[in-house]
Amino acid sequence: MAWRGAFVSSPDDDAALRTIAAGRDDVVCIRERAAIAEIATWGDQAEISFLRRDAHRRELLHWMRLSRRHPRYARDGLNREALAMSAAEALGAGIVLGSIFRALDRLGLAAMLVSERAKTASAAGLVLLFRPKHEDALVSGRHFYRLWLAIARAGFSACPMSALADAPDVNARLCALARVDDGRRLVNVFRVGRPQTTKAVSHARLPVADLIV
Repeated sequence: MAWRGAFVSSPDDDAALRTIAAGRDDVVCIRERAAIAEIATWGDQAEISFLRRDAHRRELLHWMRLSRRHPRYARDGLNREALAMSAAEALGAGIVLGSIFRALDRLGLAAMLVSERAKTASAAGLVLLFRPKHEDALVSGRHFYRLWLAIARAGFSACPMSALADAPDVNARLCALARVDDGRRLVNVFRVGRPQTTKAVSHARLPVADLIV
């Protein structure tokens, strides 16, 4: 499961990161603090570019469960615990991403209010997955999932930063930074580290019976 909060550092971080990429030619781990900080800025730039699309924002809000009074809070979607948000932060997110988003964006405030730069900068490292360009999407997805399991085995929690892979300009910058050949594509980027809390996080999931139709 994803950890969407900030991370704390450990003396074992570098060794754990090396184990994730060991023996793999499709994974690049970025540990340099300056590079992580720069990519954190790119992540914010990519994310706000998607949030400026009304349809994207509406769908995001549709799946967010920002109040415990939401009828599907414990059934599906992203509740406050999954989002690592306090009640006040959740209330603010609903306001910022709602009807006043465009006004805030015109004032130059929206990007600052939705920024995750500090969370990304707190990561022990960034883990990039590159797969062959013409590989079947299901196969790439299998490698994505197995990489996430490898991250967990290394003692880390992770959060996919899909906007980095989905925004073409940022995707190209990361491919250049990682010096991958033209035959590979960036599938996704994880920020990884050790969570600030050891408290178990509640993730709502639909019952299996509701998924099989």
